[in-house]
Amino acid sequence: MVTVGGPTGIVERITLRKVEMRSLDGTVHTVPFSEISIVDNLTKDFSYYMLEVGVAYRENTDEVISILLDVDRELRESEEYGPSILDPLEVLGVDRFDDSAVVIKARTRTRAHEKWFVGREFNRRMKLAFDERNIEILFPHQTLYFGEAKDGQATSADIRVLPAERNQNDSEQKGESGSVAETSSAASAKRDAAPDIRARRSDIVGEGQYDD
Repeated sequence: MVTVGGPTGIVERITLRKVEMRSLDGTVHTVPFSEISIVDNLTKDFSYYMLEVGVAYRENTDEVISILLDVDRELRESEEYGPSILDPLEVLGVDRFDDSAVVIKARTRTRAHEKWFVGREFNRRMKLAFDERNIEILFPHQTLYFGEAKDGQATSADIRVLPAERNQNDSEQKGESGSVAETSSAASAKRDAAPDIRARRSDIVGEGQYDD
């Protein structure tokens, strides 16, 4: 599996002028040698599956790392996935602090071409383990923070809930005011059009008298 000139895929054919690769979705990419400056080999000898696990700020990172190691141990002991894993999980530590999560980075060393096979199963088992132990995984959300006082006490938020009847009355009043405005506009339009109608009537009467 290589990346050549942008596309990534398995090399199927090499000629004197071009390289043909097939990507995961079956697309065949033809890349001329004139456009190749860097070749990335993703599966030479062995591979690493990188893990960036985002959890909520409330979680204990040591507990999360312990769960990751447990999942890795179970995966290496399985008959289906064990032979594809070369080394135990390498936890690199807390990598960064995002807006809504603490990100822990780790990687697992696998046989060439097997990192996606192992990684998908690792993700599945990790999700089940987090659900079982009530570990909150990163998801888009927003927290309202009203600050805290010098003594560490949280400040109170002035939140008021209006009764349903009041909201309904406000809506009805807005609707009535809108109807009154529309009625006034219609009446004004009729008054403006009245002189034109009287003028046309005068012209018609005048023409009739002239014909007689």
